[in-house]
Amino acid sequence: MSEKEFKIICQTFKSVFPFTTLWFCSFERGLICGLVGTKQKLKIDPYQLQKKIHAPYLKNRLQQAFLGGAEELLSLYVTDEKGLITFTQGCRINTDDFPVIEFLSPKNIYENEHHGINNLSIVAALREEVLPLLISESVNPANINGLDGITAKGKEISIENKLVSDADFDIRNMEYYFGAVGRIISALLYFYDNKLTESEDEFLIGWELAPEHLYLRKLFHDLSVTFYRMGEYDETIFINEKLVNTDSSFIDPYLYYYLGLAFQAKGDFEQAVSAYNHAINLNAPNGVSIHYNLGTIYKSQGLLQKAIEEFKKNE
Repeated sequence: MSEKEFKIICQTFKSVFPFTTLWFCSFERGLICGLVGTKQKLKIDPYQLQKKIHAPYLKNRLQQAFLGGAEELLSLYVTDEKGLITFTQGCRINTDDFPVIEFLSPKNIYENEHHGINNLSIVAALREEVLPLLISESVNPANINGLDGITAKGKEISIENKLVSDADFDIRNMEYYFGAVGRIISALLYFYDNKLTESEDEFLIGWELAPEHLYLRKLFHDLSVTFYRMGEYDETIFINEKLVNTDSSFIDPYLYYYLGLAFQAKGDFEQAVSAYNHAINLNAPNGVSIHYNLGTIYKSQGLLQKAIEEFKKNE
């Protein structure tokens, strides 16, 4: 969507909910954001949120959506109603009588990628610390790496200087994750500005900050998909190899799929076949495409019987 549509949607949403927050979600096929509306000022108890995320009935499902903890979710925060008021100043709202969005969308549909990058730069400029939203009655003041005295409307949010289990909320991790998300956004913006060196530098800094961040792994993969679509196959391979070589409780078969695509595009058929087979072993949902690509590789190598076997798997 265009910047104008983005503003109208935010303004319309904000006209219904007096307290609104904007959250960054993804950039796989254009910018995806979420708006959360409340009747009262949003307050989040990070410890209660962490307990809910790690509840047995939710934990596995959320990990499949690449959310492993409260720190990861909170690191995707962008801004609240104050930031949105500044962003949408003077903007009209979408109504049944004046459905502006319905008429703007068809005009802008073919410029989606350009608009997505512009809106991503807007999100980067709007991003604020999530700390003012956090509140907890069960936390004692502590001094951690200069993070003492962090307040949220008069209540101090901190954590004891000790190692914590994955079921505990760790404010240090949240700060690292928040910084890492900013780096991945910067990497995308540099990439689209044709500054590949700066883009790779931002990726590496973000990676060092939080390689175990499940949702950040998804954002890194989104970046690799963008690289692939732009013909930057070495960057696609570089990112996905880092992802598949990092210990994780959840490995997405699409990582191997895009590795296969990139290796195949570069003519490295041995590596492509290996990556595709990994994806198949992980029950990749796009098996038809993978078997077709394998058949194409075997056919180009003169391995006709193997090619036929792969093509038949698509029947």
